[in-house]
Amino acid sequence: WLPDGTIFDSTKSEGSDATAASFSLSQVITGWSKGLVGTRAGGIYLLSIPSADAYGENGSGTTIPANTPLKFIVQVVSVS
Repeated sequence: WLPDGTIFDSTKSEGSDATAASFSLSQVITGWSKGLVGTRAGGIYLLSIPSADAYGENGSGTTIPANTPLKFIVQVVSVS
């Protein structure tokens, strides 16, 4: 979510269970790569990512403004 509390992305739609998303740490922003190192399957983690490790000065489209820190709640289902 953004600093103002806006949820800009989620694998969980309102009123439903979360849907798992699969990805390699080479496919995500630096903050995820750094924040998920050493995590274990079954754990739930709060990633508080500074702007420099998110989208920095460029932002992301019209959704994430430039220089915006981001927060994510991540449940790690499996690690390989």
